[in-house]
Amino acid sequence: MGSTGSYVPNNKKPKQVVLEHQDQTDAEGKEWKILKHTSRRGDGFDWSNIIYAAYQTPYGIVGLVICWKYYPRDNMVVHKEMTEVMHPYFYECPNNILDMLDDTDNENALEWRQKCRENNAKPKPKKLEDGDKIRFKGQVGSLPEDAIFTVKKIGRKTRFEYAGVGYNIQGWTRTGYEFV
Repeated sequence: MGSTGSYVPNNKKPKQVVLEHQDQTDAEGKEWKILKHTSRRGDGFDWSNIIYAAYQTPYGIVGLVICWKYYPRDNMVVHKEMTEVMHPYFYECPNNILDMLDDTDNENALEWRQKCRENNAKPKPKKLEDGDKIRFKGQVGSLPEDAIFTVKKIGRKTRFEYAGVGYNIQGWTRTGYEFV
């Protein structure tokens, strides 16, 4: 399954271009449109941003996951759309969007919804503060598994320091960590 590239005009934001791409009407007047959506940060590698949406189709309201990444040098945004029946491996769709979806008997959709609800039920970790000491659950690059990082807050950004060296660890919020 592929992805789509779209040009981003100077007067539009990349997210706006991605969302507008989803709203369509066919020759018979059938509509596809996003009713409600929310955005999350992606893993930073393959996809920078993830959109979760309640998507109105002529056949009902389904869950839609849109992964997208913006390439400013080329003024291009690349996006990939997956409905819940494709069982996307992104489970941060909030309950208020899940509650809008029509009932289904599709096993993939049911499993995806369940995993999202399980993820939403997990307790949120304590917010990291400047100077906190943490250990990630799993190895970070080639550093030792028991490496203890010091949190460095720079404006809204969170960075980590180990042995006097600063690190920007992509996807750290999904890795899991413990306070030391």
